[in-house]
Amino acid sequence: MDNITGKIDVTEEFEKMVAEGSFDAARKSGYYEAYCAYHGIIGQGSPASIQKKINQHEKTPGPHAIRTLWWDEP
Repeated sequence: MDNITGKIDVTEEFEKMVAEGSFDAARKSGYYEAYCAYHGIIGQGSPASIQKKINQHEKTPGPHAIRTLWWDEP
């Protein structure tokens, strides 16, 4: 996991949580952020709310390159 300007890329970890249907393994004391390389920030919040925003974003036209980041700052 690369640390990019204070953020940790947790895309693979996040995708595994979604595939398993369990957000119990979510990181604590920080927050998640979904980012599309083509469209910018999708949203911030809990894993469940982020997944809803990602699903909604994927319905918009255009290419998507979505990464999930985690901030350890409150």
